[in-house]
Amino acid sequence: MKKKLVTFLTATAMILSLTACGNAENSSNDEQIEETQQQVTVPETEDAQEEEQTAETETVTEELQQPEQEAEPNETQPELSSENEQSITKAADINDSNAEDQGTCGDDLRWYFANNILVIRGTGEMTECPWQENHIDDIYSVVIEDGCTSVCNGAFEDSILFGDEIVFHSNINSVILPDTLVTIGENAFKNCCNLTDITLPDSITTIGDSAFNSTGITSFTIPASMTCLSGLNATAITSIDIPNGVTKIGDSAFFYCTNLTSVTIPDSVTEIDSWAFIHCENLTNVTIPNADVIIEPVAFDDGTKVTIGDTEIEWDEDGDGWNWNK
Repeated sequence: MKKKLVTFLTATAMILSLTACGNAENSSNDEQIEETQQQVTVPETEDAQEEEQTAETETVTEELQQPEQEAEPNETQPELSSENEQSITKAADINDSNAEDQGTCGDDLRWYFANNILVIRGTGEMTECPWQENHIDDIYSVVIEDGCTSVCNGAFEDSILFGDEIVFHSNINSVILPDTLVTIGENAFKNCCNLTDITLPDSITTIGDSAFNSTGITSFTIPASMTCLSGLNATAITSIDIPNGVTKIGDSAFFYCTNLTSVTIPDSVTEIDSWAFIHCENLTNVTIPNADVIIEPVAFDDGTKVTIGDTEIEWDEDGDGWNWNK
């Protein structure tokens, strides 16, 4: 009886052991099958690959065929050159603690010089230019911040008497003027031959004689706020468009602009002063629409053809020169 019981228990234990092994083996197989399914990627057929490539090609072709969108012009503020932007950024960091030199240039204006940049900061009129004494040849950029209302006479004029000749050697090539500026004094930027571009703010009403004489500026956009023109005699300018609203072209306004070939004068101009266009030898034709304009003697070169209204004015070699105002 005991032998039968032992035999029965032994057989039962064997059966249970085999069943457990079978379940474990089946579970392991299931995990292997699942891993295999995750790792195996079914390759696309050649037809599917060709269809996908064709769709991508059509998409790229459509993108290439679409016309480029034109950028909308900025009508409010002129774009600054990268050089001017850098000057403004660097100027903002110049202060009492890091300036190489500094001082006052007006009742409420101070100047700071560092890293070839001159900064004018504060409010009111510029009444003096102390940087002329020690730094004028080291200035490459000028940044006048908002609040300043004027640039004094000869503020950045630069020249040296070398023997019997005057040599221009200004290094200034960038000038930023504020929207608060009203007046630019006489000879303010005279002889700044490396200055090729400048933006005149709409706040300006007065520019002194020879303010931009012998600069490298090639064109001016005259603000509508100006009614009398002067000091715009930059030798390099080739054309000038005077806006309607200007009533007077002052003494020597474009004197010695030897590259000037075209000038547009509006009907609002009623007076042209002496020497306004003298030594503009490439200016061959000028039309003045206002027949009642008053022109002072020696306003134009004798080689310039001047038409007032519908009448062409002749040069009288044996008389008083131009026969206008008669």
